[in-house]
Amino acid sequence: MAAALRAGAGGIAGLHALLIEHGEAIEWDLSHYHRRSIADLFTGHLRWWQLRAYLSHLPRESALARKLLGPDAAWGLSEQLLAIAVDQLRAGNWQRGGGKGAKPKPIPRPGTSRSSEPVRHGRTDRDPDEVRAYLDRFKPSAT
Repeated sequence: MAAALRAGAGGIAGLHALLIEHGEAIEWDLSHYHRRSIADLFTGHLRWWQLRAYLSHLPRESALARKLLGPDAAWGLSEQLLAIAVDQLRAGNWQRGGGKGAKPKPIPRPGTSRSSEPVRHGRTDRDPDEVRAYLDRFKPSAT
């Protein structure tokens, strides 16, 4: 969570931008975890450095973590290890059963592509040799 907060601008400007974009989630988290409100910033009951400390140490189940990290927020080390264990157990059972039927697919993890095909970036109708010759022009010359 702290790493996600460090991704943008720093200091008060960064916190202000975070408040503008995710104010509702921050308000809920402050209320739920710290019994505070964003309004406390303007009454003097909450300092900017305190807000940053509160937000930097929110658990991954927090509303802000879910907004910033998406589905990755729900997957910590325990969940990753459990998914690996289940995948291995299913594969072992399939092997002990003689490999009959379709090989079990692993549990989908956040941040991984659901497609088995490689992701292509860009497209060309040019011949591969023509592309290779074009790219060779940019190789540094050996002197």
